[in-house]
Amino acid sequence: MGLNAWPGLGLVGIHTLLREAGSAVRVAKNPSKWWATIKRKPACPSAEELARLSQEQSRLCEKCQATVWLPQDPDWPPGFQNLALPPPLLFVTGNRPHSEFKKVAVIGSRACTPYGKEQAFRFGEGLAHGGVTVVSGGPRGIDQIAMRGGLSGGGLVVGVVGSGLDCPYPPDAAPLFKDMKVAGGCVISEFPFGTLPRRGNFPRRNRLIAALSHAVVVVQASLKSGSLHTVAEALALGIEVFSVPGPVSSSASRGTHQLLRDGCALVESPQEILAHFEISGDALDVDLRSPLFRALNQAEASVDQIAAEVGMEPDLVQMELLEMEIRGRVVRVGGGKYRLIGPLLKDGL
Repeated sequence: MGLNAWPGLGLVGIHTLLREAGSAVRVAKNPSKWWATIKRKPACPSAEELARLSQEQSRLCEKCQATVWLPQDPDWPPGFQNLALPPPLLFVTGNRPHSEFKKVAVIGSRACTPYGKEQAFRFGEGLAHGGVTVVSGGPRGIDQIAMRGGLSGGGLVVGVVGSGLDCPYPPDAAPLFKDMKVAGGCVISEFPFGTLPRRGNFPRRNRLIAALSHAVVVVQASLKSGSLHTVAEALALGIEVFSVPGPVSSSASRGTHQLLRDGCALVESPQEILAHFEISGDALDVDLRSPLFRALNQAEASVDQIAAEVGMEPDLVQMELLEMEIRGRVVRVGGGKYRLIGPLLKDGL
């Protein structure tokens, strides 16, 4: 954590040091030995300075109730391996996104129209209904509305921010981030604690949004929208990009129309995205009719509570919950309990 937070070092410097030394531990023990390998040299810290900085980051991590996510962890997102400069670590508040769940980035302009807002919420909610995790960056406009749509659909939402987790941007996104974490989602950052949101941070954030996702949906974007940078990152990684058409008279949709001209897939409904992942309504109906879903429809519950409710052996309940978790229908939350993802059961089912 000390190297990640050292001023002026940056991703290129960190990767150079790790490549030459073989590990962050070796660099931290004797920084001056490895610092000569960096072409653009920031001030070289002493081992004591790096240790103090690491301890300070650990303290702030604990204060924010965050965890450190490392490349050697088994649930590290596989898409990061395809990045030219993958993050050396991530800070996470909430529950790390399940590697088996499909994840779709829903992004677009801050300056969106009422049409854009309607579609952002519709796509976020519809994807969540299908058990897909909604990923976005959290700025005002399309991103925040898509996230709220994901929460409305009962799904998991992941926010990737371009600042330290203790400096949420924009500040008014803090209540939304809290709701996402309560619902089983999370907020992720590669930036050290204390990092303010600066313009240069957001391209770095955008590459993580793309690499974390299995598809990207651009709801509304002008020709100069920052969301097009995320699209470029996704296309470079071979990730499918979908574009939502808009009114031909709206400058807010010129970016999405240009994506269509460039060969991105046109999409008119979240159901088309679900079909792309072969998530069928029939499969969802099977889960909705499960007695376990009926029990969890009332409230979060543990394996023993569900077993008592439905009259099944706890071992069988555990096995079925595992299958549902893999399909993205339930998620484990705090206290050993499980929570539904997607729509609540309707009366009469």
